[in-house]
Amino acid sequence: MSQQNSRYDIHDLSEKFMKGTLTDAERVWFEQWYASFDDSLLELTGSRHASRKALHAAMKKRIQAAIASRARKPRQRMLFIWSAAAALILICSFAALYTFRRQAPETQLTAIVPGKDKAVLTLADGKKILLDEAADGSLAVEHGVHITKTGSGMVSYDFKQAGGSNSPEVYNTIRTPRGGQFRLTLSDGTRIWLNSDSYVRFPVNFGPNERRIEAGGELYLEVAKDPRHKFLVRTDRQTVEVLGTRFNINAYTDESEIRTTLFEGSVKLSSIRSSLILKPGQQSVLSAEQKITIDENADPEVAAAWKNGYFMFDREDIRSAMRKIGRWYDVDVVYQGEVPDDWLGGSISRYKRVEDVLAKLQLTGQIHFKIEGRRVIVMH
Repeated sequence: MSQQNSRYDIHDLSEKFMKGTLTDAERVWFEQWYASFDDSLLELTGSRHASRKALHAAMKKRIQAAIASRARKPRQRMLFIWSAAAALILICSFAALYTFRRQAPETQLTAIVPGKDKAVLTLADGKKILLDEAADGSLAVEHGVHITKTGSGMVSYDFKQAGGSNSPEVYNTIRTPRGGQFRLTLSDGTRIWLNSDSYVRFPVNFGPNERRIEAGGELYLEVAKDPRHKFLVRTDRQTVEVLGTRFNINAYTDESEIRTTLFEGSVKLSSIRSSLILKPGQQSVLSAEQKITIDENADPEVAAAWKNGYFMFDREDIRSAMRKIGRWYDVDVVYQGEVPDDWLGGSISRYKRVEDVLAKLQLTGQIHFKIEGRRVIVMH
């Protein structure tokens, strides 16, 4: 519902709503506007709190303080007041979005759209297949293994027709560009999700001793259980050893740390200087000094958010958040002036317009953005 196309002014109605003086017609319009608004924009704020729970508790405390500063209401009207507090947050979000869009430069010639299912498959002989352009169905046959595009964003290596254990190991690679993502099922049944600017190199059919792949960027894996053949994932600084499990690896080269988050099962992490056993619900951090530690405050839900279609920030600095946004929307990020070191917390769909995502970040009051072509300029 557009405020511009209405005879009502949303700010006037919000004040009447708080005072309880809305007419019946105004109340109907206001409730329709409230219901139509995207409530996913309510969660982000600047914070130094230790966790999402602490952040949400602080937000609730601020709302309670704002309510307490107004004239006291009877106890039976508390539900009404809480709704009004939520409405005020919506209004602030609406105003920030409206202001940001009005300030968007007219020089923006190329639309910045969210990422999509897009990747390149490189076969053993070097042939490249653009997976987003390829039709569904058979793509190739490598040493008896049928490679099929089974649907949007999915490639499958048919393990039922895979060759025997004596078949030579030949490797394929799937690489997603910035602004891309893809899914893959290996010949043993292991499923892999690739985030933007990521790759995985793997044998079309695993050998008799172990299952080994190489990866970079960010991947979520559901490893097929096979007690006789351990599964190894090697990045540039770390090796993950599993039998059957679900986990996420964030190993971008432009990040100072490699983070591995375990959802199910058990994994052993190894680097040049240290090793560690990870338990479900834990997240490991491999530092630039090759030391592996556990982040006790990490929220596993945050690690898998990208796979589920969300940006989710938890105790995350602005530069880290903007690297995620830059990869997904395939934009360059430029900074002007000092960048605040506040932490961010909250979530928003990855399929929103980039203007909406940036407008939400602006609600922290710490940063502002300007879009020029495919550049996002971050200003304090």
